[in-house]
Formats: sequence, structure tokens, C-alpha cells
Amino acid sequence: YTGAEYTLGIPTDLQWHKEAERINGSYQLVERMGSMAFKRPVDDEGNFLDQSRYEYEIYEITENGDDEVHSGSWSYSSTTTRAYFDMVSFIYEDLPSGTYYFRVRARGDGINYNHGPWVESEPWTFVKPDAQLNTPTNPAWNDTDFTDYNGSPYIAATWDSVEGAGYYEVDFYFAKNEKATLRRLGGTFDIRADETLETRLWEDQIEEYGPGLYYFEVRAIAKDITKKQNSEWSVMSPAYDLRDTASNVNDQLDQLLSSGDIQAPSASQIQAAVSEIELLDEVMAADAAKGNTGTLDKLAQLEEMIKEELDVETGTAVSGSLAERFDGAMPEIGVANMALNIDMDKAAEATETTQVTLNVADAKGAVNLPETLIDTQKNNTMVFSMDIPNAKDANPEAPGRQLLVPVQITLPIPADINRSFLVVLHEKSDGTWEELFMPHIFEKNGQWYATFNVTSFSNFAFGERAVTAVAEGRAVTIETAHLPTCGEDTQFICAVYSQEGQMLGMEMFEPWAESEVEIVLDQPVPAGAYLKIFAVDSGNGWTVPSDAIE
Repeated sequence: YTGAEYTLGIPTDLQWHKEAERINGSYQLVERMGSMAFKRPVDDEGNFLDQSRYEYEIYEITENGDDEVHSGSWSYSSTTTRAYFDMVSFIYEDLPSGTYYFRVRARGDGINYNHGPWVESEPWTFVKPDAQLNTPTNPAWNDTDFTDYNGSPYIAATWDSVEGAGYYEVDFYFAKNEKATLRRLGGTFDIRADETLETRLWEDQIEEYGPGLYYFEVRAIAKDITKKQNSEWSVMSPAYDLRDTASNVNDQLDQLLSSGDIQAPSASQIQAAVSEIELLDEVMAADAAKGNTGTLDKLAQLEEMIKEELDVETGTAVSGSLAERFDGAMPEIGVANMALNIDMDKAAEATETTQVTLNVADAKGAVNLPETLIDTQKNNTMVFSMDIPNAKDANPEAPGRQLLVPVQITLPIPADINRSFLVVLHEKSDGTWEELFMPHIFEKNGQWYATFNVTSFSNFAFGERAVTAVAEGRAVTIETAHLPTCGEDTQFICAVYSQEGQMLGMEMFEPWAESEVEIVLDQPVPAGAYLKIFAVDSGNGWTVPSDAIE
């Protein structure tokens, strides 16, 4: 990353108060006071001269010169064809009255492309209004009324409407117990006030932090910051106690298990009851990561009851390139809840043992890997399909196979994929990829594994998440958004080394609190320099190898 062959283009038509909004299938510039927009650079043939990533800086013009008041970076979809990009950072910074301008440049990867030149906007004199939006009230949790596209309920943060609000911003917090210090988890912004008064607590946060107390606060964002100030942050919500959620799930499972003392439930009754347990997926994820809810053990007992009653045997079969990745010596594969998904009526009518097999095979159809993965590591990406052919499809009209009960799968991680940057992807019916929530990664007998939950089957991929380190002059900048997180209060050390192994500079930071970190050296970054990242988690330290970042 000491310099690249090509330099990215120059953005043009920098405008205040414009936002690119999708209307009738295409993006159009609409007015939004304080939003910053620009036209993407293109060549003579109309090809975009950027990598869909931009840096920006906001300056205030004062009597003593221009003061930088805010800076950051934005990333956009690498496949988008929209001509304009926009940034709403000014709207959220609650800056005082003054005259401002912004500047922007296309951000390169430092490998194939250098940053483009900076270009400045015209100044704008902002007069902060005296009037302010009311603060949102009644922040509350709702885990019964909102469902995802599969019809599964999720945990939603909700609040009461604020008159005149255009958008809302939500920040989430976590504490292990009532005495622990609150930790900010991140949040969601630009939640449109005309569409919803809720946002989802995502399973990756639940899986990372496990059972405990979750909170949130919310503020209203003005439609027009020249007429109303954004509101103050609301009071903190009541706690959502995931310890109680896990307890409720386990109580329902215990009822099925204990009923065997009187009259054992049938396999069909077990399947129906388990498939209706709300938030089962979230509690399974927390149990896999923290191992302290007991939910997976109870599901295993119920699965054994079904296997015994219906004479069912479960297993796995691996074929194609996946087996070749391990030189034919395929490590152990784990699958939980397979028998909970079979067609119970067919199994009951069978005159022989019902074999239930998880088939792991080559991917089906053409595969286009997403930009989430490191470009230079895409050849190492493990792409495969999974299915249980005799599992009952919960929604036959939907693409792929929709499961009645979430299945937990444990697969080996190939040695040529850096486990510290592992990302597990699932291909959707439209050919795009979604990231499965943070897998639980562990070592057993010298082999590393990833455990994750799925609710449907199609193509999957194991790859390395892209992490960017860019050198410019004496500075090396590392984006932290995609760094792996290693638990509560984790700190990272980023260090730059010369080709000969001498450390040239380092910085310590917390990835959950900073979007990027910059290491400034005493000299220009030399050719052949490389980066190492060290993470320390309560004494259990590990190192991301230098070849994890290109």
C-alpha cells in the first residue's frame, strides 16, 4: 500500500442541500437542507472513476482562518450506478451558526488506486434556529408485533412520534447486569419518520454480547435544520432483559421435556411447539457464543425424543470442492435440530429407518461474490450449498428451503482463510448476498470451526472480510468498521512494520468507538511496509497475521 499505479477521479458539482433519493426506480436529487451531494467522476465512456468510497471534511470560515469542525468517510454499494452520492453528516453534528464549506475526495485502496484530489464546495452561511423539536417520549421494547421477511418476530426499539420530525436516530447500549457499566453498541440513523417508529436490535449484537440488559435512546432529526434544531436525546429506555427471554424460551422447552413424565408429546407436537417459540434463533445464538443459557441442550434432548419415536438417524454428506479443500480428510461437521425439521407424517408412515442428511456440496448456479470480501482473497473463498432434502419446507412458495426450526451448523474453516476476518455469507433468491450474524469461532483438536444458525438453505460462502489500510505520505489509515470484535472492552493495537521487521509506529484504539485510526510515522511510509493488528481481550490476546490485510 505504498502507492498505486492509478489515481481516482475528481468529484464535480458539489452542492449543499441536495440528497439522492430513489423515486420510481431511479435516483433523483431532492432538497434536504444541510445534506452534501456531489457528482461521481467518470471517464469519456461513462465509467465511474471511483471505488464507491469517499472522504469528506467540513470547515467553518472564521476571522482567524478555516477551522476543520468534522471529518469522516462514507462507503456506498460498489455495484450502484447512481450518478450522485450524498452525505448527511452536517445535519447530525448540531453545529453552531456560521459559514461552512465541505470538501470531498474519492478514496483509493492504496493498492490499485491512489486517493483522488480534494475538491471544495461553495460556502454556505448556516443560521441555527431557536426552535427545537420535542424530545421523543416513551422509548420501549416490543418483541411481539414486528416480524422480518420470513415472518419471524424480532426485538424492536419503539417510541412515540414527534411532530415535525423528518427522521430519527437510535443508539443501543448493553450491560451484563444491573451493576455493570453501560457500553454503547452503535446505532441506526436516518430512520424515516413517515415510514416507521421502530428499529431492530440485530442478532449480531445479541450474539456478541449474549444474555444481559439492552437499552436504547432516541432523538428526532429535523426535516429542515434551518427551521428546527434536532431534539435532545430521550431518556434511556427500560432494560430489555435477554436473561428473561432465554428463561422464557427454556420454560417452554422444559414443558415439552417434563410432559414426558405423564404422557410423552408426539413428534408432531414437539415440532409444532418448538417452531412457534418466539426469539428462539436469538437465544440459540447467545447460547452458542456464551454457553450459559442451556437452550441448545434442551433442544438436543427434544431432538433425541423425535429420533427415538420415529426411528430417525441423522448425518452429514460432503461432496465436491469442499472435501478437496481438506485433502479428502474432512473434519467433523456438527448439525443441531435436523430431526426437528423433517416431515413427521412421512417419517411416522415409513417402514424403515428415516435417514436425515445435511448435504454440503458445490454451489448451485453462477455465483457472483460481493465486495464484502477481500479482492485478493476471493480465490480462497469457500463457496458451497447446503440442504436437508427431506426437511419439511415451511414456505414452499419462497425460493430455497425455509426451515420450521432454526438449524445450528458447525463447519471447519479452511487453513487458507484467516479466521480472524471470517465472514459467513448467504445468497438470497435475487443473487445478492447477506451476511449471517457473527459466527461463533472455536478450536478443537487443532482445527478451527465456525458455528452459525440458518433458517433457510441455498448457497453459502466462507471468506475474509475486507479491511483497508491506506498509506499517504507519513500516515497509514485503517478503517475499523470491519475489524473483528473480540468481546467487551476489547482494545486493538495497530502497528506498522518495515520490510525488515522494525516497528515504525503504532496506535491503540477501540473499534466500536472509532470508524478509523491513523498512524503517523516519523518518515514517509517505506516500500514493503506492512501492518499487524493485535487484539487483547481480558488477557486472551491474539494476532491478526500481517497477510490478513493487503
